[in-house]
Amino acid sequence: MWVRAHGRRFYNFGGLDAFKSKFHPHRWEPIFAISNEPRFSPHSLYAIAAAFTGDRSPILAVAIELLKAVRQEGSWLQDHFRKRIR
Repeated sequence: MWVRAHGRRFYNFGGLDAFKSKFHPHRWEPIFAISNEPRFSPHSLYAIAAAFTGDRSPILAVAIELLKAVRQEGSWLQDHFRKRIR
């Protein structure tokens, strides 16, 4: 749940759900990331990110997406203040 709540900016979970629903599954099974460590390490997180970024470095992919997020938040703030000024 935490990943869905905070990861929407980086991954289209709604699109994935829409695609999977076309197959009319009888039930949905959650997917878990499991690590054989006492606590989930940065190395494990890096490995999971690498599975989704293909040939690009996971660190570079996250940096690019964070930059996009900052730009989007800035745009939303500008729009918000413009509406309040009017």
